[in-house]
Parts: sequence; C-alpha cells; structure tokens
Amino acid sequence: MVLGKAYDCMAGVYDFSEYLYWTRKMEEAEERAIRKWVDGFFGVCLDVGCGTGRYSLRIARAGVEFVALDLSLKMLKRLRLKAKNSDVYDRVNVVVADGERLPFRENAFDCLVCALAFDHFEDCEGAAGEFSRILKNNGLCVLSVFNGCTRGFSEKIRVWG
Repeated sequence: MVLGKAYDCMAGVYDFSEYLYWTRKMEEAEERAIRKWVDGFFGVCLDVGCGTGRYSLRIARAGVEFVALDLSLKMLKRLRLKAKNSDVYDRVNVVVADGERLPFRENAFDCLVCALAFDHFEDCEGAAGEFSRILKNNGLCVLSVFNGCTRGFSEKIRVWG
C-alpha cells in the first residue's frame, strides 16, 4: 500500500509534471508498441494500474466496457475527472485494488492491459496468475514493462489462450 500512497501524492500533477519527463518518454515509446493491441479491445476489459487513465479513457471512447483498477484512490479520482471532461464519465468503472489480488471472478474479462505497472508488483508470477484467472479463454492480455529485470518473465507470459 506504500506504492498507492506514493501515487496518491503525485496524482494532482502526474499528467503534466516536468519531473516526470522520462516517464512521458517511456509512455510515448510504449504507445507506439501497443497501440494496435489496445485499439482492438472488445467485450469487457480491465486496465490494471490504470493511473490517471491513459488507456482507460481511450477504451471508453471506443465504446468498450471497461474497469479501471489502481492502488491509488487519488489517481482514480483524477481519471474520473478527465472522463467527465471528455464525455465518457458514464462508461468509467473504477476499483481501488491491488493488481496482485484481483477482486473479480474467474473468466470475467475479454481483454486486459497493464501498461508500465507490472514492474511495480512484488509477485509478478502471482499477478500473471491472477491475470490468467480473470481472463476468458482466448482473452487478450497486453503488458508493457520498463525494467530489464522482468523482461525475461514478460516474454514468457505475452500470449495466453
């Protein structure tokens, strides 16, 4: 929960702080790599570690039902404010929870995105197991990581089904 509190402190400035310059650069590179996957989302989707909603809002604008999940209540409040300003407020479903212990039934989601948040998990294998548990058979899971220590593991779990 310490991580959630840290992101609560950053929530108000997260999207535009000059101190997060390298975060924005990583997001730009990641965006080029996973855009086609996220733009193809369908059914009911989950955004794990959604922050202020970079992908959640895109998914909502496409008319896809989704749930945005984060440890930080303040980041989720920021997401809801952004949703209200972009006319997708009624499609924003938020849940404060830990991505390593997802509070959903088995086979609940068609798609899942976890963008630049997987590296924050203490138990990556446990989180991957949770992702697999809540995804339907042949569900789409899109992960992006920025930490070289988890690169080998993420290669193993890139495609399920």
